[in-house]
Amino acid sequence: MKKILFILMFAPLLAIAKPSYGPYMAEFIRVVDGDTLWMRLHVYPGQTNTIKIRLNDIDTPEKRNTRHRKVPQCEKQLAKKASEFTQEWVKGKQWFVVSDITTGVYVNRLLGNISYQGENLRQLLFKAKHARKYIDKVSERLPWCFD
Repeated sequence: MKKILFILMFAPLLAIAKPSYGPYMAEFIRVVDGDTLWMRLHVYPGQTNTIKIRLNDIDTPEKRNTRHRKVPQCEKQLAKKASEFTQEWVKGKQWFVVSDITTGVYVNRLLGNISYQGENLRQLLFKAKHARKYIDKVSERLPWCFD
């Protein structure tokens, strides 16, 4: 009975989402690909953190082969267009806002949203058809193109 009571008391804690951080002002460093950028986050006066930010909950085509699959040439071309779109969007802009930051499965990058004066890069990539909703399970992802 004590075990059941214990489980009932603490089960709701398991359903709590990961904490998110931000917003932080950030400087753009470089585009990795359509949905990932190196940014310098200003986390506290005089303290910065330079890290890759992958946009939350979206997926853009891959530029190179992954550990899961060989990327077809047509997808690489779509990836180049997505990267060029992101590069064009950041061009000439100075300060960005990075928000809703969480940790992902990779240690060397964070997940977050990047915006500039109310424009959200994630939404713009969707609207331009350079991105789609991220599907975590690799086997359920549809191909970007059919050769």
